[in-house]
Amino acid sequence: MGLTQEQNHVVSIIIPTYNYGIYLSTAIQSCLNQTYKPIEIIIVDDGSTDNTKDLVKEFKDSVIYFFQKNSGVSAARNKGLELAKGNYLAFLDSDDYLTNDSIEVKMEILRKYPDIGIVFSSTYSKTYGHEGLRYNHRFKKFEKPIISDHFYEDLLLRRIPFEPSANLMRSSVAKQFRFPTNLSNGEDLVFFTKIFFQQRGIISQSPPQ
Repeated sequence: MGLTQEQNHVVSIIIPTYNYGIYLSTAIQSCLNQTYKPIEIIIVDDGSTDNTKDLVKEFKDSVIYFFQKNSGVSAARNKGLELAKGNYLAFLDSDDYLTNDSIEVKMEILRKYPDIGIVFSSTYSKTYGHEGLRYNHRFKKFEKPIISDHFYEDLLLRRIPFEPSANLMRSSVAKQFRFPTNLSNGEDLVFFTKIFFQQRGIISQSPPQ
């Protein structure tokens, strides 16, 4: 017997990629390493000409792979939205990766707050310098969760931490919208602004350094 709508706690992680084979394995493995299960990993290959297809084969049945003619990242993300079966949904850029508890932490929040449609966190980047490995937060660190139904204003003014890979949403929310395929820049801003106009959101605590 299949899962009912209420029982479906699968998280679909959509990874659009184009000639990023050098990074893709790390992104996929970070999804497989999540402390939260079950997870559905969807790779949408936007016409790569490098070794992406062979690389994905190494993960066998652990991922869902879809190849399309090069149409841009928005089209790739939109295809992922069509393919996703989980009741929860996240995007991950193929040159990024998730910390092991990324999904678990966000899922706990969505379950705790049924009126919240999306949860997101700040992100950090790794750099190597004379002092060795450093973790640099790209946005202001928040020490406690913040809930608001006006995040669209903060998003447009870039006052909140925002990266497509730092969000977890209810699929029922995300699938109401699509990324605009006629834009070459800022398409993610348009998509998430629409979500924030409609939904309350929450900023979770920043990831550890």
